[in-house]
Amino acid sequence: MNKLLYKFLVAIVSAPFISACNTENQTDAPLSIRDVTTIEITAPKADIAKSESVQLTANGTTSGGNVIDISSEVEWRSSDTDSVTVDSKGIATGFETGSATITAHVNGITSNEVTLTVLPAQLSEIQISPPYLSLIQGKQRQLSALGIYDDETTAEISASVEWHSDNEAAATIDASGLLTALDDGEAVITATVEGIVSEPTTSKICQLQDECLSEVDKQGKRFTSSPSEVLLTSLAYSQYDSTYSEEGIDGPEGEFAVFTHSNAVKWCKYLASNQYEGRSNWRLASRNELLQELYGEFGHMYLAQGWPASRVYWSNTANGSKYYNVGLYDGFTLADFPNRTVYASCVSVAA
Repeated sequence: MNKLLYKFLVAIVSAPFISACNTENQTDAPLSIRDVTTIEITAPKADIAKSESVQLTANGTTSGGNVIDISSEVEWRSSDTDSVTVDSKGIATGFETGSATITAHVNGITSNEVTLTVLPAQLSEIQISPPYLSLIQGKQRQLSALGIYDDETTAEISASVEWHSDNEAAATIDASGLLTALDDGEAVITATVEGIVSEPTTSKICQLQDECLSEVDKQGKRFTSSPSEVLLTSLAYSQYDSTYSEEGIDGPEGEFAVFTHSNAVKWCKYLASNQYEGRSNWRLASRNELLQELYGEFGHMYLAQGWPASRVYWSNTANGSKYYNVGLYDGFTLADFPNRTVYASCVSVAA
């Protein structure tokens, strides 16, 4: 009987403690989104750049005043998804310039509004093309300025920049970027806008028989004249076969390099590998390019452009084991053996 009485008394005394423990466990049960009565959203900043992402936060408040993070449990909405999108985790990303109102929703509850504005891209760099050029006295060349923005987009801004030549005795440049060669020497050209200054481009003004390579620019497609011996010597370039002496009749007075067909091809590859004027696609011109785009448009290339023209120019157009050459003083064309030594014109098309 004493043992039974003891067990009974223990049970009576322990019951309140067990009940209290159960009540405490119920009070500490984890809160869920079902307990939320209001939602407040926040953003780390109001302005974002294109392609920039920021983490939004949604905090839910319960009737008891407890606050829980429900950023991944709400439905996020943007008033303008062309400007800003928000994924299921609350990550907002800017796309097009503009503003969007962001809200969060759950269980029929709508949060406060947050406005995100996608700012216009900011100019970060200016690149001038070409980065280097040689120009014969009296000739002109159109330069271009490319704007690079912080969202990695680019735009043609030649008409918006302020052009500057540091040696106007050698070369001047107008408001549109048109460079005019005046006298022997070098001119460093820069373009400036919004306080940003381009990397300089160097323009060498010279005579064709000196360290100069003349070009014809046809809407971005460029043709070079055959190089002078002086230019090749300055480049330490030796893969030409001999020289031809122009006497001022069909070419400027001076010594100009002549090439076999294989060496003419190598000369154009040399320009490409050294990215002459920032280009890597220089090649030997075709028969039609020489005949139609140069002689067909300009006629006698010495009289029109100052090129050496007493010898014909190689083309890359084959006729059996021979290659066509073209006379740029009379338009004469003939398929000839590749070991003949004549002039070479390289061509590059804008990428």
